[in-house]
Amino acid sequence: MSTDRIYSQKQIERLLNLGGQDFLEKMFGIYETYGAERIEDLAKAFIEGDHEKISKTAHALKSSSGNMGANEVYDDAHALETAASANVPLMTELHIKIEGLTEAYKRSLAVFRTNYRQK
Repeated sequence: MSTDRIYSQKQIERLLNLGGQDFLEKMFGIYETYGAERIEDLAKAFIEGDHEKISKTAHALKSSSGNMGANEVYDDAHALETAASANVPLMTELHIKIEGLTEAYKRSLAVFRTNYRQK
């Protein structure tokens, strides 16, 4: 999978132009913590069978991923939000989407650390 699919170089450049490398890394740190919390929230909402909470949590992760330029996470969060909002009756489908989103999030962290982090 290409790095461009995982992260938007254009968005990374915008963040760098906004505040430099320190700002980018601070934003990444916030995204890393916030994203991990949302992934945990998704797992809990799935166990509870709470479509609305899954949808709202996916929406929150989609928004923060868009701000960071994490394309793959954004797309997967959008798909999960849409499925949960439609009250997809097959919890298995939602589970697969949550697992896919979790893996995309992990890839986004790895790519950022490898390609954009200087510390």
